Amino acid sequence: MTDTPWTILPGGDFTPTYEDILRVEAALPGALANIGPSLLPKHRPHDAFWEHLADYRRQYVGVTRFGMRLVVGNVIAAGFCTHTRWRTEPILIDDGGYGVLSVTFDLESGMFLDVTSNGYA
Repeated sequence: MTDTPWTILPGGDFTPTYEDILRVEAALPGALANIGPSLLPKHRPHDAFWEHLADYRRQYVGVTRFGMRLVVGNVIAAGFCTHTRWRTEPILIDDGGYGVLSVTFDLESGMFLDVTSNGYA
């Protein structure tokens, strides 16, 4: 799907289905709204980045851990994805603050197990 702001990357333990990713995408705004304020730096406490999810690209991969089928994702501000390779190659960024997030979604429970920011270098 090249018209979506997300992609499924190859190379995981399994390939999430389109419907799996739709579940992740549906739950993502609420998860970011809940955890988002704790990810903001003290000098920018009012940057509600979770309200601008359309400005982020998402990369998802299927991972199996302890028998759980998880969708692990990179949630990356579009400014960090200036080329089309983000659809086929993992984007690895060491910092980026709340412009670069990692998420882990449990397909069985339908809940996020982890939402973290890369922080600042």
